[in-house]
Amino acid sequence: TKRKRKGWEPFRYISLDSRIEWPKALCVPLSKGPSFGAIQTCSVDQNSPTLDTVFLQFLGPVVKDYAKWLRTELRGRNVKSAHVADHASIEGGLLAYEVVERGGKIHVWPHSANPVQPVLHDPIDVAQVTLAVRTTADIWAERIGAGKVHIDKRTILPATNMAPGYTDNQPLNCVLFSGAYALRRTPLLDFATHQMSWRKSLKALQTDQMNHSIKARPTWETADWIKSLSEQPENLKFETAHANKLALPNMLFLSISLASTALFEGIARGIPGVVVRDTDVDDTLWTDSGGIACIRSDEIAEYLSSLGSRDAWTRLRDHQQEWFRLQTAPYARS
Repeated sequence: TKRKRKGWEPFRYISLDSRIEWPKALCVPLSKGPSFGAIQTCSVDQNSPTLDTVFLQFLGPVVKDYAKWLRTELRGRNVKSAHVADHASIEGGLLAYEVVERGGKIHVWPHSANPVQPVLHDPIDVAQVTLAVRTTADIWAERIGAGKVHIDKRTILPATNMAPGYTDNQPLNCVLFSGAYALRRTPLLDFATHQMSWRKSLKALQTDQMNHSIKARPTWETADWIKSLSEQPENLKFETAHANKLALPNMLFLSISLASTALFEGIARGIPGVVVRDTDVDDTLWTDSGGIACIRSDEIAEYLSSLGSRDAWTRLRDHQQEWFRLQTAPYARS
């Protein structure tokens, strides 16, 4: 980590400081893949060490030092609960373990409904899990019991204001959100297919029948990367305002392959959301509950054209508003 915080000395082992001399056994040969702004992707060859070898030799000392520091910090304290996020991180795991060892309980706060998280905790150790949507709450309830599950849409949503509805004689306003794949949970997808989806989607948006704007990311799927996929990059329009500040008539939120959280935020404001998807993706679980339409890239142009009427746009909005209401309703205790 580049940030220096008091008490976090164990993380010196994972500094990006080039002066660190890594053991030769851990020098993994990499081949460069596509770059996304400041982020460079790489692949490893077939002769690379196994993941468990790298973990034991490289991360093992980091885990040991962090655990030692954590025990020192907690020594003598009457800590009764640990609040951890839904990322399967070393920090959250060790913190939860140390608190449970001292007789405490865990409060879990999933953000985007990471599907690996429910099996990581012993149900007896969990006091409560707070989620945004029922789809994921059902999975947690099966694991830890419905009485410990709480739904609060504010875990994802900021304060929202309703967007303008449909205005006749106005074009569809499509806002396309790019991706930033971080938070220790890299999605697995076919990258060539993902690029194809982007190309076809950009072509579908650049028509006289609709307006478009793109919310690019400063890393990963940047404006420059998006332009490289367009046949008419000079005609692409980019948006800088936050998703919750957009107030155009006849809006539609889009994302490619993965469902951006912005789609969930948009539905909360009365803005329909659509995912363009041509490949299997390990996505957030709330996208599998029937609320978000997933359209193939070779069908997206026709689909967007079909939403150019009040009836079609309103029907999609109302369906997703009802889905949102059911998904974020208080969870029934048992």
